Amino acid sequence: MQRLQARSWRFVADDYAGFDVAASKQRSLTWMALEGIDKTRIGRKSYWVKLVIPRLSSADDCWYRSQEACKKLRVTSCELSHLRTAGKLPFRKVGNAFLYRIDND
Repeated sequence: MQRLQARSWRFVADDYAGFDVAASKQRSLTWMALEGIDKTRIGRKSYWVKLVIPRLSSADDCWYRSQEACKKLRVTSCELSHLRTAGKLPFRKVGNAFLYRIDND
């Protein structure tokens, strides 16, 4: 059931009780950070099941947007930027957003 709701968070309020909105957002960030994903084919179930889900299940780290990374690491946005430019924090740029990899403890 969660596969069908991969991007459902875009259509509901953050306090919606029908499913875990935060987990759905995190899952979207995770698949968007994967390299080599053809986003034009992401809506096709066969593409999702064959090429995306196996890579999601093998991921043992999480990607966070800047604001979430600041909260998790307990740093300011300026300190986060310094960590990124110094090469001390893995990141990817997706559109105009930076995603930061923070390993699960």
